[in-house]
Amino acid sequence: KNLSDFIVIKKNLTWKELEVFELISNKFPFLFITKEKVRNYENNEIFSHVLGYVGYKQDVEEEKLNNLKFGISGIEKIFDTTLLGSDGWIKLETNSKGRIKKEINKKLAIPGKNISTNLITDIQEKAFNLLSGISGAAVMMDCETGGVNCMVSTPSFDNNEFSNGVTSERWKQLIEDEKDPLLNRCIAGLYSPGSTYKILTALYALEIIGFDHNKIYFCPGFVEFGNRKFHCWKKNGHGNVNLFDAIKKSCDCYFYNLAKEIDIDSLSRFSKKFSLGMFTGIDIPNEHIGIMP
Repeated sequence: KNLSDFIVIKKNLTWKELEVFELISNKFPFLFITKEKVRNYENNEIFSHVLGYVGYKQDVEEEKLNNLKFGISGIEKIFDTTLLGSDGWIKLETNSKGRIKKEINKKLAIPGKNISTNLITDIQEKAFNLLSGISGAAVMMDCETGGVNCMVSTPSFDNNEFSNGVTSERWKQLIEDEKDPLLNRCIAGLYSPGSTYKILTALYALEIIGFDHNKIYFCPGFVEFGNRKFHCWKKNGHGNVNLFDAIKKSCDCYFYNLAKEIDIDSLSRFSKKFSLGMFTGIDIPNEHIGIMP
């Protein structure tokens, strides 16, 4: 170990603690009080999942960089090398009592680069406010570029808490919260596609099996299959509907009947052309893959 390196004995001093250390600093010549830049996120909870946060790493190769913060999640993690820059150093000459006599040499730190995202603050704020008090997710993309203009997951958390190193008590509280505020539901919450999958099923029927869109199925409010009844969202049913009516009214029974004419493996292969059950490849870490039966 290089004994000339400094050892951090306390971080995040309060003003009162700072006064005490300043008062006794003359008795401890090797004691230095330094300041550092700390991440400060605006609109903290609104962007927390997508921006992520920084923190300390335990497995840093260079011991002198143990106090350097790295991107731990979100954009902070995936673009860490771009945002981080490189460290600098100062070589000082001191006397036997540790008093600094002069500066011998130094290497300036190189700041990291800025990056631009496709996020639109007004839309992000609007989505966050609409999802207030519930568990949910909202994503809006630019259809032409694929850029993500909005990505909100609720409940959220304050990523500023991590800027100075979150306490173990607070971390435990976050990971044990049954509402799972650290989970980015946009990329890691696995949900059934629900009625949106009806569009894909209809497209398959028209393109692959040449299904007649004028074919009528009767919707009494349920469909019997085996010894079970599968209900439509409309309790009294939609009556006679063709494919276009079924899409317009989101009739469950129509698609239950249509499903009987479809080979599941063939539908699965078709669905994968639309990336169902596949990674999106978004530039945010910890994306979970969906399930395409």
